[in-house]
Amino acid sequence: MPWMVLGKLVMPLNFPTNPSVSDTYTYNGITWTFNGNGWTKSGAGTGGASITVSGSAPANPNNGALWFNSESGETGVYFGNGWVAVGGGGSGGGGVAAVYDVASTSTGYFSLPRGSTSQRPGTSANGYVRFNTTTGTTEHYTINGWESIGGVISVATVSPSSFTGNAGTQFTITGSGFVSGCVVSFITSGSQEYAATSTIFLTASNLTATTPRNFTVAEEPLSVKVTNPSGATGTKLNAIDCGGTPTFTTAAGSLGNIYDSNRTNFTLATAAATDPDGTSITYSISSGSLPLGLSFNTTTAAITGTATAVVSNTTYTFTVSASDGVNTSTRQFSITVLAPVILTYTTAGTYSWTAPTGLTQLSRLIMIGGGGGGSAGNAAWAGGGGGAGFINVTGVGIVSGTTYTLVVGSKGLGVTACGGSPVTSGGNTTAFSNTASGGGTGGPNTVGGAGGIFTITNGTNSASSNGAAGNASTGDYSAGGGTNGGGSTYGTGAAGVPNSTPGNHAAGYGNGGGGGHSCQGGHRGGGDGSGGYIEIRY
Repeated sequence: MPWMVLGKLVMPLNFPTNPSVSDTYTYNGITWTFNGNGWTKSGAGTGGASITVSGSAPANPNNGALWFNSESGETGVYFGNGWVAVGGGGSGGGGVAAVYDVASTSTGYFSLPRGSTSQRPGTSANGYVRFNTTTGTTEHYTINGWESIGGVISVATVSPSSFTGNAGTQFTITGSGFVSGCVVSFITSGSQEYAATSTIFLTASNLTATTPRNFTVAEEPLSVKVTNPSGATGTKLNAIDCGGTPTFTTAAGSLGNIYDSNRTNFTLATAAATDPDGTSITYSISSGSLPLGLSFNTTTAAITGTATAVVSNTTYTFTVSASDGVNTSTRQFSITVLAPVILTYTTAGTYSWTAPTGLTQLSRLIMIGGGGGGSAGNAAWAGGGGGAGFINVTGVGIVSGTTYTLVVGSKGLGVTACGGSPVTSGGNTTAFSNTASGGGTGGPNTVGGAGGIFTITNGTNSASSNGAAGNASTGDYSAGGGTNGGGSTYGTGAAGVPNSTPGNHAAGYGNGGGGGHSCQGGHRGGGDGSGGYIEIRY
């Protein structure tokens, strides 16, 4: 039971020295008797209590025994295992000092005022003590303000989280429970502890500390410990990296385009980063999303897969995070999936085409040579021109940024009249090392022109075919021209014509012209073939 103040005697008594048992002493009308251990009050009347007066506590007292300390002027009552002050005595007045100057053997508790941080006294003085229900610690008021008494220290943040490892680097530490005189220590991954060169106490939640030595990458990550004078500690584990942060090797922005022809098995590894101290890096997509159909490798940062086709150009923006376990770098990238592109060349001639950046193959290439011209006979109907060769291939390999020459074959010309210029074959169409030959000229005397052939050296044949030969005339009709190897999709050879009618010119692409009537029948010439064709898809 703690000491309690009940009252106070105002002056000590001067009892005789070296008394014998049963000696008496009267003072102020009160008689005292010496019992061998001390002086007891007697003659107090009915209801009076006996009190021992001595310079030392009576031996073997019972609960309720009274003792007046003749040296200190204090009165005590015995209860439980000790004497409880009755009147604090001393010079402090009011007896309050006695409560705190007396030892206690109690195993119970001592109740303190309690309340939240906002409920602290409006005016505080040094020495105030209370329990703070907000922080869960006992606190006292000092020249530095309210501080925890050996309570829990919490280290929340350490900044910067990465440095070059040099001695003399200053760190800012935030948390709670810091007190003036605390010390910051840096702890290596090998559990070696080094006290900061200086620890500067700013507030109960803010410190600065300076590294005492150089720290190497092998010693990272460093933990930071704060120790208060009371011995209470708080530690932030793995708080500091001694190397640099991961660095991306690719500039932020577009990682390029995915052409429709390149959507399958797409691979891009340029979103990766490097760590200056060689620490392995883990990657993630922290915001945004990849194009549909693609996946992200968290170990290599490779972007792979088959992108889903789009009907219009679509840009996907995303942020990649690269972490070495302590430090994290982020960078924003984008990838654009392009809608299919179709280019056609329908006029005979030579063209230049440059492969767009990032394009490595064509999804499809279609080529048709020029159709052969129709002939005219001297005494009979003449043959039609041959149809041109046809190429239809996929997966044509190209080199990004390279300029290619494209040649669209010209049409074969038919004989205009007897004695006119000879008929000509259709021109060859060439592109990307492939050739679709033009159709042959129609011959006199009902001989049809030969069909053109196809030659493929780049790409996978899909539905290529040689052109059809020109027809021979029969009866009163001239011969029709041959059809290109692609069939009616690109037109057909010119039809035969009746007697005394010039041969038809071919329509479409790569079709042969019709044969003409004999010169003797009115000088009717053969028809022209149709020109070549190129179609590029990617």
